[in-house]
Amino acid sequence: MKASEFSANKFLEVSQEALSKSAAHIRKAMLGYVDAPEYKKKDDKSILTPTDVISQNLARPVILNGLPDIRLAQEESDKDLGNLESDVYGYLDPLDGSRPFLM
Repeated sequence: MKASEFSANKFLEVSQEALSKSAAHIRKAMLGYVDAPEYKKKDDKSILTPTDVISQNLARPVILNGLPDIRLAQEESDKDLGNLESDVYGYLDPLDGSRPFLM
């Protein structure tokens, strides 16, 4: 996809749908309805919780189905997905900052 073909309206529509799924899971985790006691420290010393992974996994298919022509980078993966030749990049990190989940 060329940047000139990018539709901000479509991006907003798909993003809202994807992140509403992630937000619902994050909300349950914050309220204690999701048990997430285990965590890992990443190489950069930041925290990775199951809530990080699950919220990303919930949003990813919605984004890839709704915006198949973009290249999608993800916080919790080294592998980009989608159209790897695209001039348009998206970055997926529905839960930025996991430390509060450890308190």
